[in-house]
Amino acid sequence: MGKGSFWLGIVGGLVLAGLIFVASPYIGIFDMTATGKPNILDWWGGTNLHTIVERKAVEENIPADASVAGGIEHYASTCLLCHGAPETPRRPWAESMLPQPPELWKEDAQHMSDGGIYYIVDNGIRMTGMPAFGPDHSDDEIWNLVATVRQLETLSAEQRQHLTQAAQSGGHGHGQGGEEDHHNSDMDNDSQHEHTDNHEHQ
Repeated sequence: MGKGSFWLGIVGGLVLAGLIFVASPYIGIFDMTATGKPNILDWWGGTNLHTIVERKAVEENIPADASVAGGIEHYASTCLLCHGAPETPRRPWAESMLPQPPELWKEDAQHMSDGGIYYIVDNGIRMTGMPAFGPDHSDDEIWNLVATVRQLETLSAEQRQHLTQAAQSGGHGHGQGGEEDHHNSDMDNDSQHEHTDNHEHQ
């Protein structure tokens, strides 16, 4: 077989593979359910994400004024239920997501650069359930979240207890819904009692 035939076969194979890839969504080749097994799309998406983050992530470390104190409330209300914390498991429904939200204190997440974590928090990841925080969070708020992610393994006992209590209350930390909801509930009850009393007097 000549060189021309060899290269023609290579090109023909690549063209055929490309046609199959383009046609696959219309044929329904790949399982897209969260209960299905991981397939080539998961590999492709993960590899593509890793490459993009490395290329586009800001080349910057956590600013000196960023802090866990400034980020833990945001983590409790927006990250905790999916990602969990060292002593606070993520919600059972998060275990049924595919891909599963990573446990951010473990090696797979911690090996990323500060800028890489910032890039993901800022821009989100499509088709994973990870939203983009950039549109409604300031740079400082995002860096505070990055600082919190970096220190999840070394949080103080008080901070860990705070996250545990936040998880029990559905992701709201102290002062972020618990007391307000209770106050609103009391107001509703008072309003109902007042309405009942007025009705009885009539």
